[in-house]
Amino acid sequence: MNSNSGNEDEALNKWEIYASTRDDKISASQVQADSIDNQQAEFNPSRRFVHKIFVSYNAFAGICAGLLGLGQILGMAIEDLPDEVNEAVRYSLSVYLIIMCGLAVLTELEWFSFIIKSKLLTNWVSRGLVYIFMALLSIDQATLSETTSQRELHFIINVSYVFTAVGVGYFGMGCLCMQLWLNKLREDHQIRLKGSNLKKKDANRNNAIIQNPGKFDSMEIT
Repeated sequence: MNSNSGNEDEALNKWEIYASTRDDKISASQVQADSIDNQQAEFNPSRRFVHKIFVSYNAFAGICAGLLGLGQILGMAIEDLPDEVNEAVRYSLSVYLIIMCGLAVLTELEWFSFIIKSKLLTNWVSRGLVYIFMALLSIDQATLSETTSQRELHFIINVSYVFTAVGVGYFGMGCLCMQLWLNKLREDHQIRLKGSNLKKKDANRNNAIIQNPGKFDSMEIT
């Protein structure tokens, strides 16, 4: 009887030692994981929340511009080639819209120096007015179209309305000087990126990079 009680006490002691060691290793692993997360946050700073909203708006505007251009291409592909002056003018306007939509996509991506240096394309007030003009012209083109494809017409008109809203948004944000806010957010992000690069180089030089925690060794209860 005493032998069984002694075995139980020994097993209980072993379990307590195992549980205590296991908890200590889990706590140490969590602390190390938190340290890694903090270090990664310093090495790879993310954009501010408002900055992410502006970037998302740019992406949405670029997608809408691409869809608007796609609608014009589909319309030109479905309809026959113009054989009258009025049809030729409308056909030329569709080509103009396609070019402008491509330029709008490049503007949202901020590619090429001539776009970056262009005040007309980079200023949100003028950009919004250009987008509104493009959308209204697209709606006018769709209403004058002789195509029998209602699906195509609805697609072009709906995208045009959305693109009109995008243009109004740019115009409104430009009037409220929110573009200056975006520029400050971009400068802040660039400063934090440069600082993180310096911290990363310094950590590599001093071997201060925290490694990923390994799994704690398993312990058997006998």
